[in-house]
Order: sequence, then structure tokens, then C-alpha cells
Amino acid sequence: MSQTQAERLQAERKLAENQFDITQYDHVPRRYYGRIFFATVIVIAIIGLVRAFAEGKIEWSYIGQFLTSQAIMWACSIPSSWRCWRWRWASSSA
Repeated sequence: MSQTQAERLQAERKLAENQFDITQYDHVPRRYYGRIFFATVIVIAIIGLVRAFAEGKIEWSYIGQFLTSQAIMWACSIPSSWRCWRWRWASSSA
């Protein structure tokens, strides 16, 4: 076997070994278009909410009566895991 044949066989073996080697490929970062879109939607919604509170004529003393009502205070004191369990129990028994 001549030197060139041995080199050619070695090159073919190396090519066969590296056929499924991903290190030979260039890395192209994945594009997350959905994330970008929904992040933009959320930012626009937050800006709209801030603008509505800034420009709106809100009577906070009147709203404070409802925010401190007994039902809302009771709902805020219950752990969220219990509320989810209670909701599942109520919906499954119907």
C-alpha cells in the first residue's frame, strides 16, 4: 500500500467518523419570535394601564371601600394552593 492510499484511507475513515459530528457545523441561534411578540404585547398593555391610571379620574376613597371589603380580604388570606384544590373539588362534584 502506498503512502497516498494510506492517507486517502485515513481521510475516508476520519470523514466517516465525523459524519454525524455536530461540532463541524456553524451554530445559528434560534429565533424566538413568539417570545418577542408576546413581550411586546405585555409591554404595550402595561404602558396602556399606566396611562389609564395617570389620565383617569379615579376616586380612590370610593374604590378603597370595595378593596377592603370582607369578601376580598378573606380571599386574599387563603393560600392559593387551597383555592385551587377547593375549585377542583367543587367542579368535580358537580
